[in-house]
Amino acid sequence: MLRSDHGLKIVKKVRKAKVDFGTNYPKKYGGAAAIEILRDELNKSDIKTSKRDVFIKNIPLEIDLVIPTRNAKPYLGLLYEPEEVIVALEIKKLGAFSESGRNKIRNDFRQLKNKGVNCVYVSIEEREDYTWRPTKKTVGFPCFTLAWHKTFDGPLIPTKDVEGWEAFVRFIQKEIKSHNNN
Repeated sequence: MLRSDHGLKIVKKVRKAKVDFGTNYPKKYGGAAAIEILRDELNKSDIKTSKRDVFIKNIPLEIDLVIPTRNAKPYLGLLYEPEEVIVALEIKKLGAFSESGRNKIRNDFRQLKNKGVNCVYVSIEEREDYTWRPTKKTVGFPCFTLAWHKTFDGPLIPTKDVEGWEAFVRFIQKEIKSHNNN
């Protein structure tokens, strides 16, 4: 069942992972923890995912997570055929950090789309008014954010229903259903 406060709970889990690491927190750990927490939450919502950091044949990009087809058989558990992927997910703990970061997401998504792969961007938390924040308008693909913040590690602000956790899960469920009906 989807709850309106669930996105905030996920963000708090991701923030706790940083605290639990201790001192000298590496950025790579934060991103990996965010992906694993989101992966776990998707699985709890009966949405099957790949493992973290996978690839799609003939596309030279590392993908954070994919929603695979029911019968997908990735080589070494890492390499999917394009037709085995329902949606590729780009997940950022704190969003994109520059115009070039946002443009890279857009260009990577276009490369995937050219091979028939649907894409979604998910930010665990981000500043709503940030100039380079990826949006559907700026990257051309669905974008979701679980919570807003005004300052780094500051108070969290819930997102609107159309852009938060619940909307993200509904979108993925719709993509799976659409794929399974074809």
